[in-house]
Amino acid sequence: MEKRWIILLFCFVAGNLAAQKSLIAKRAEKIYTHANLNTEQKDNRLKRWNKLLPKHATVCYFLSFNELDASIESSKTKEQLRHYNKALTWAKRSIKNSEMKDTFENGKLFDQFEIGLSKFIENQVPIIEFDDLFLKTVEIFNTVSALNPYVLAAQLKGEVYNDSTSGLPNQDFFLPVFSENEEREFLIILNKARIEKGMNVLELDESLSKACRYHAQDMAKEDYFSHQSNDRIVDELHYVASTFDRIQIFAPFCLSCSENIAAGNGTAVQTYQQWYNSPGHYKNMFNPKAKKIGIGSFYFKDSSYGYYWVMNTSGDF
Repeated sequence: MEKRWIILLFCFVAGNLAAQKSLIAKRAEKIYTHANLNTEQKDNRLKRWNKLLPKHATVCYFLSFNELDASIESSKTKEQLRHYNKALTWAKRSIKNSEMKDTFENGKLFDQFEIGLSKFIENQVPIIEFDDLFLKTVEIFNTVSALNPYVLAAQLKGEVYNDSTSGLPNQDFFLPVFSENEEREFLIILNKARIEKGMNVLELDESLSKACRYHAQDMAKEDYFSHQSNDRIVDELHYVASTFDRIQIFAPFCLSCSENIAAGNGTAVQTYQQWYNSPGHYKNMFNPKAKKIGIGSFYFKDSSYGYYWVMNTSGDF
């Protein structure tokens, strides 16, 4: 008898909590869509409901929307960036709830993020700051398979995103910059170490970086880890081109080149340490005859290692 009452009490509490969640979700939507409230008033009211039931997915969802509205409305770039970052934080909290996946897949919130990013392009936000925001957006929305943030990056740059890496690319192949911050961080770390060793610094070359970004993307999308380029056809790898044939498509001047590849590292520091501790990779990084360098990274959640890194150098080898 006592056990039955405990079960009934549990069902009552669970049912009551579900009803409470449903009520808060409706209230959150009503607040956000209220025509007579400004973004600050909406923010205050939504946060009150969030205090009542912390991390409620729907409340976080509308808080993200509201912060994006505030970012788009703001005339000052600093304020736009502040609100956009807050919007990303609320979106991340909301998307952790599996029940919200369908809501995110309909694209409404993602469309709003696209508008926000476009505003930064219009206001000429420095590329490194934009890249950092874009990276954060990718990390959040890569959890929703229906959305492809790289399409957005191409659109914002007035280019067409080619999602296929089959065969060899041409020089016009769109290459998303996954994280220019991390790529530049790697160059800073390496050049600092070369200076300490009394060596020349390496000059960043965009053509070599394109070759690196292509190979990093190709390894991720075709799910392999190799210096040579491959296509995956019905779960089998097929040879496409040698390392240097691929590099010279992007950098014809590169007659003497070297290449390092790595996988599984999310940061420049981790990648540098991995290569530093490997004799062959170390030799390529600290080749005294190297003059130019290209760096590329890519992240693809459905690949074996997630993160992929490529470094190419050229010089009088």
